[in-house]
Amino acid sequence: MLVLRLVQRTVKGRGARLFAALLFAVHPVHCEAVAGIVGRADLLATLCVLTGLAVDRSLPYTAALTVVGLACKETAIVLPVLIGVRKVIDRRKESDGVGEVCST
Repeated sequence: MLVLRLVQRTVKGRGARLFAALLFAVHPVHCEAVAGIVGRADLLATLCVLTGLAVDRSLPYTAALTVVGLACKETAIVLPVLIGVRKVIDRRKESDGVGEVCST
């Protein structure tokens, strides 16, 4: 659901959004993280990053999710970077007058 919400912000076209969310859900790379208890850290860090991207307009929540994600796994450090990249892209779209990133 989080992936679908994130894709709705960037991809135009219902079919493409649904395909991206379903691909994320059923991709075999997630099998290892779900199969064992060791993968718990990966799942929690991913949940924190995706939720942080979904609520990136609220700094306290984003900061808290970054800290929780880092407590789970150090790869969650990408959250502030991804939010920064998204803000740069949004500013460029506003200044260029460009609409959606992808149109189908």
